[in-house]
Amino acid sequence: MNINSDECVAIEDTEESLNSALSADIKCVAFPGKYHTQYGFDGNHLKVNKLSKKIFNK
Repeated sequence: MNINSDECVAIEDTEESLNSALSADIKCVAFPGKYHTQYGFDGNHLKVNKLSKKIFNK
């Protein structure tokens, strides 16, 4: 895609995928999956329970 990490955002539903995004210097929205709601998702830039256009239009 030829883009820099500061030009994208990841939406991740597990801590493993969140950590991968953060390791790549990509800002991350945590959207915990059904079986991952008990985890803290430390390091995320935003944690949501529901995705909507509102979170991206700030």
